[in-house]
Amino acid sequence: HISQPSSRTFHNPVSTMKLQLALGAIGFFAPSALGISQTLNDQFAFSQSSPDSFVGNSVWLFGKDGVYAFSPDGSEQRSHVPTSQVCEDADSFTGPSYRYCRFNDIVSDGKKYVWAGTYRDNSPISVFDIDTGSLVGTFEACKGPTDLEYHAVRDEVWVRCSGLDVNATDPTHLDVLSASNPGAQIQTDILLKSRALDESLTSSGYSVIHHSLGDIGYLTDNSKPHLFKIDLSSKNILSTVDLLPKVHGLYEAAYSPFNHHIFVRALMCCTCGSPDADVESCGRNDAPGYPVSPITGKGAGQTDVTGFCGRSCSGKAGVDTVGVFEYDTKTGKVVATHVLAEGIGGDPYASPDGKYIVLMGKNGGNTIRVIEAGKPGAPSTTLVDLRLEFSREGYEKMSVARDFAFVERGDKTYLVMPSGTSHKVGIVDFSDNFSVKHVDFTDQEFENGAPHGRYRGVEWAVGTDYVWTNDSDLDEHYVIDVVKGELANTITGIARSTIVSVQNWDRVREASQREEMMAQVQVLQSEAIEEAGGFSSMSVAALLVGACALLVGLANLYVLYDMQNKNKQNAAQHTKFVTAVQTGVGHVDGDASVTSSIQKDVL
Repeated sequence: HISQPSSRTFHNPVSTMKLQLALGAIGFFAPSALGISQTLNDQFAFSQSSPDSFVGNSVWLFGKDGVYAFSPDGSEQRSHVPTSQVCEDADSFTGPSYRYCRFNDIVSDGKKYVWAGTYRDNSPISVFDIDTGSLVGTFEACKGPTDLEYHAVRDEVWVRCSGLDVNATDPTHLDVLSASNPGAQIQTDILLKSRALDESLTSSGYSVIHHSLGDIGYLTDNSKPHLFKIDLSSKNILSTVDLLPKVHGLYEAAYSPFNHHIFVRALMCCTCGSPDADVESCGRNDAPGYPVSPITGKGAGQTDVTGFCGRSCSGKAGVDTVGVFEYDTKTGKVVATHVLAEGIGGDPYASPDGKYIVLMGKNGGNTIRVIEAGKPGAPSTTLVDLRLEFSREGYEKMSVARDFAFVERGDKTYLVMPSGTSHKVGIVDFSDNFSVKHVDFTDQEFENGAPHGRYRGVEWAVGTDYVWTNDSDLDEHYVIDVVKGELANTITGIARSTIVSVQNWDRVREASQREEMMAQVQVLQSEAIEEAGGFSSMSVAALLVGACALLVGLANLYVLYDMQNKNKQNAAQHTKFVTAVQTGVGHVDGDASVTSSIQKDVL
């Protein structure tokens, strides 16, 4: 007797399990295609009209005409917060005209908010929603915020201030806000000068705060010859670090996360008031100068000679010879000093990844030194002295640029430098033996007006081929295609603004994770069908269920896409995308009292 084969189909349990797993993932994933939380409140808000819209990867302009968000190529305006919401009333403003609606520094936390520091007397920190560009509110901080740093691990925004409000409950030169809850009060009492409370002393300088430094930060003061080492947890000054040789003060500071070194600009003293002095004139209107004790220049080693100190001595041959200290935060030692090719100091600026430090000084832009960061503890070395061949007439001993942009596209690295004496930028291709390409962005005559072209901003629209720059006198902003080396767009009718590239990196990461999950689901489906020996009634039924789940997801996507299109046609309609991004750990509400940290031993 020969047994006949059964007509029943035997299912491979492994392949069935894979198919069920794949379909389960689809069923879980597809209906929430964009992570929209299906609550009654969300559904109500989702259907309401709103002036806001999703701005995505964008370039923001901060200026006297308010705050704008544009597409990276400048072809689309995506949001606008008017002047009336972000600036003081122009008629009642009593400060210098150049300070009206001036944004000193701007930083994004990359997930929720964009933070801007202003000269406004009350609530000088303005916070904007990163997804819509809308103003969230204005918040109290120390007076005259000039330098903002976001600490990604602590989820805090640190604010370096130049002014001091002696009537404040917690006068300080360094303040901090919770990035998750801007309204939470966190008290700090960090004063860099012992006489600050009695004389309301200002403190001009910069901060170095980065998550790779943990709970340690550093501050500079332009009249103090040392770094202030700060404990970010206790809000205290831990110590002062002398950088030898002992100079008058320290100012600009750039941090390299690549080797954990800080590059700090040294400020010197020089003699003035006679033909034999370092500087013949002591200032405008026959200013008399004051007693100084220089360590460089014609008055080196003398005590209480007539002169002055600080930025006025920068760029002077024979005086500005210390340049930039390179300080290793791990060993607490200075490992090198750096100057420009002319032998004078320059202001240090770091690339985003810290691999390069750019020095720019008062040499009319004759050379720009690019330093390549060394290994931790080892001196960094000069990579190249760039000569961009910009016009220098009338600016031979002045700075012609204070900003630049590094651009990464594929295997290419570009450095974009603006000219302060003409309407052009220089694009340096690091991958092509530092070849230079110039791009003119307007045919109009260059006007030498305050604050001069040397204050042009340059900003890379991260992840794109575009770099933005502005003009000092014209109400224009220019979009340059770095890869093609040509002008791509001109934005007119908006007052000269500070330019910032903004992206919600939490959304970028979430989108990438979703794409990876969908790819894994497709692999599981293919493997399950292949191992099952083709299609069976069970696999067909399972695929039908999965197809239904996918249709639901696609329907969700279509509805959102349709509503987004309606937004573009009617600005009153609003679709706010709410993804399932977990908010960072917030701070406890209430005051965090700390003891005063006035530096007693510094006069």
